[in-house]
Amino acid sequence: MSKKNKATKPPTQRYWISWYQAGDDYRPLSWPPPPHFIGYWCSGYSDDSATLCLWIEQTSEAAAWADVEQHWSPGVGKRRFSNVCEPDFVPGDRFPRCEWSTLDERKPS
Repeated sequence: MSKKNKATKPPTQRYWISWYQAGDDYRPLSWPPPPHFIGYWCSGYSDDSATLCLWIEQTSEAAAWADVEQHWSPGVGKRRFSNVCEPDFVPGDRFPRCEWSTLDERKPS
């Protein structure tokens, strides 16, 4: 008796990443954001860009940045940081849960 090979998903990790987004409209190109986007926030502005932060679940840092490029291009500018999140990480009070994130029940597991 042979066992069928089951495709396994690569393990995911949560990331807290930030970049500068050029232009006046910093929203992602499609709505609603994909389910693995836990939340995103605009944390400030400069003369020509918004500073965005994204809490995302992805298989690698490279895959997380690829999502940024896919969902926010054109306009993705200089990367600010990318941090792996501990399982109990929750953004501080400065980053309240987005209404869409709460309504979609995109809660950390």
